[in-house]
Amino acid sequence: MKYVMSLSVAIVSVMASATFAQTPVGEEKEVVIAHRLQEWQTKHFDDPAKAQQHADALKKLGAEVRFDQHSGHTDVAYRSVGWKPFRVGSDELAHQWEDWLKASGFETIHGHSPDHEKHAHHEGHDHDSEHHEVILFRSIRQQSQHFNDAAAANEFVTIVQALGCDADKSEHAGHTDVRFVCPTWMAVEFPDHKTAEGWMKWLKSAGFEVQHDDDHEQGHDH
Repeated sequence: MKYVMSLSVAIVSVMASATFAQTPVGEEKEVVIAHRLQEWQTKHFDDPAKAQQHADALKKLGAEVRFDQHSGHTDVAYRSVGWKPFRVGSDELAHQWEDWLKASGFETIHGHSPDHEKHAHHEGHDHDSEHHEVILFRSIRQQSQHFNDAAAANEFVTIVQALGCDADKSEHAGHTDVRFVCPTWMAVEFPDHKTAEGWMKWLKSAGFEVQHDDDHEQGHDH
């Protein structure tokens, strides 16, 4: 992928703050990419400068990073346990970063309009339905989830915001409540049917109305 390495360099300087604050009224809403890498991944580099660039990008994402230099080569090992947010300023950038994350071994979540594939501004990003499972979802009414674990609450907020929904949280007496709403149909892509089935169950358990992409025309409100 022609922009993978250039994005490794750029990410060091343009990484947005990974906080859970809501976007102020009047400002353009940031696009959130949820990402995680539960198991250690290793990439091999002949160029130590490129190894360092990749490591710097990963550290900015909040990943754990280890170096192993041997026989003139550098191995960069990394993982990022738990869903974390990466915020960018546009959907086009979101797809570029999502492709970089996937190429680096990460799982990602990024919701968008169901009509998204009709737009041609994401050069190099493949929306071929033969290679992706698409799920449609919405939550017309505001809902809430109660958490005893603050880390779990943060991950839930990250996922819901990455899906393109509005979410906020409040803490009280050692607990965290997360409120969220997603009044219009949104879509999210997964690499295979098994993964999509797992996320359909998750979305339903969280209170979302869910449809498979085969039901798009029946469920999408124009």
